[in-house]
Amino acid sequence: MAGQMAWIDYALLAVVLLSALLGLFRGFVKEVFSLGSWVLSLWAALRFGETAAGHLQAAIGIEALRHAAGFAVVFAAVLILASLVGRVLAALVRTSILGGTDRSLGVLFGLLRGVVLALVLVELGGLTPLAEDPAWRASPVVAQLREAADRIMVWSGWTGRVTGSS
Repeated sequence: MAGQMAWIDYALLAVVLLSALLGLFRGFVKEVFSLGSWVLSLWAALRFGETAAGHLQAAIGIEALRHAAGFAVVFAAVLILASLVGRVLAALVRTSILGGTDRSLGVLFGLLRGVVLALVLVELGGLTPLAEDPAWRASPVVAQLREAADRIMVWSGWTGRVTGSS
């Protein structure tokens, strides 16, 4: 079975292709703003969640719940606002002469996101009993993704794999 594609290979390829298709439909500008709005929301929640929690003291008596609520409120508010800005800009680009370019770049962005997601799934799958499955062990796609993950970790300065092997 070595070298032949199995269910895991088709599943990982489907993740990449679905991500690329999503990128085509959403376009580059919307994809980038989507990613950026999540990053900005996380930063804002980490930076201002504590302040928001202070304003919730009268409403929420449990400290841990109050901090979680402050984080969630800031995260959601920034995510909604940034998403609205992204939608407006994406609509402007889509109706302009750049609409085709936006969709083409969206496919490339989607492919990259799909490959990153597949890399993460393979690394996480390697930490589960799934790694003992014969289809997993014989998978050419899993082998390629694990090799790519190893190279990325060496390039990034990490000395060992996430799974603990060297």
